[in-house]
Amino acid sequence: MKYWLYKIKRVSSSASPDPKTSPVQFIPLATVDPPGSVSPSLILHIGEASIELHSGFDPMLLR
Repeated sequence: MKYWLYKIKRVSSSASPDPKTSPVQFIPLATVDPPGSVSPSLILHIGEASIELHSGFDPMLLR
């Protein structure tokens, strides 16, 4: 990111580019959680057994 900010600053300081013909354009990006999004989890595989831990798990129960 720093590289591109430097590059944009360098180009804009050397000449004032026309916004319509400028090669650099930023497009807004919106993120949307998918329906029924899954909470973060961790799956431990030990041999044939597996333990799935979800956020908010009880560490004493795991112990």
